[in-house]
Amino acid sequence: MKLILKIALSVPLVLMFNSCKSNKNRHKIETKYLITRLDSINNWYIIYAARKDSLYKIISKKAVIIPKATKKIVKGKNYSLSLNSQRENAPVINGIKVATINYLDVNCYGFDKETKICIEPEKGYFDLYTTSDLNGLYIVR
Repeated sequence: MKLILKIALSVPLVLMFNSCKSNKNRHKIETKYLITRLDSINNWYIIYAARKDSLYKIISKKAVIIPKATKKIVKGKNYSLSLNSQRENAPVINGIKVATINYLDVNCYGFDKETKICIEPEKGYFDLYTTSDLNGLYIVR
């Protein structure tokens, strides 16, 4: 009787753990962005991209050394990128996140002493993004 009870309790647990493992792989979604325009200012590239009905302005520092065996992004192609929002990554001072009340109050960000890059809300670019997937215009994954 005890053996049947142990088996009856352990079978659902085994099934539950196996289903969790398979669900992790099943829900991994690749995010692809269509590159619509490439531009540059000083030591920075501005990569304009689109996904579904949203527009993205991605900033990437120009590569000093071009990594071997990497692929350069091309206008009109889709690429998987993991983007980081400048607006959502507000600085923290003394443990307090310094965020604006209205995100449209911050129009430009300084990327170095000479370079200021701005959002373009009138064209549908409401934020600036960075990614560790690019070194200049080269995919680094």
